[in-house]
Amino acid sequence: MVAWVVESHGGVAILRLSCGKRVAHTNRDAAKKRNEVTPIYRYDARVLDALAEHGLIPRPGTAPEQLRDAVRDLYRYEIKRLRRSLLAGHIARRDYAGHVVALRRKYPLLSVPTDLWLVRDPGADEAHEGTEPQSKQS
Repeated sequence: MVAWVVESHGGVAILRLSCGKRVAHTNRDAAKKRNEVTPIYRYDARVLDALAEHGLIPRPGTAPEQLRDAVRDLYRYEIKRLRRSLLAGHIARRDYAGHVVALRRKYPLLSVPTDLWLVRDPGADEAHEGTEPQSKQS
């Protein structure tokens, strides 16, 4: 049976499981999280299509790294399942490499750096236009 024990130490509530694991929580943590500004990400349409093929539809605040982790986890699951099929004899050893290549082709996003998943803001380029770095003269 798991039992929670609540202790208070200097304004910090500590939740302790009967197994001894401790989790600290303060109202300051919650207030800080409410005040954080969540960045808005704009994804390239091709990236959105590739993500949708895997059932992933990002929200505007979903970071590219988080999506990449999800895609990588799906790939790992499928490659492990493919390996189990090989070991169980459902796939001939000579055909295994072809299956791996076909699986890899289903995950092209894993070959693209996450900073290229986003649409570049054209306003950012215009803001720096005409401001060439000045070289120092000695």
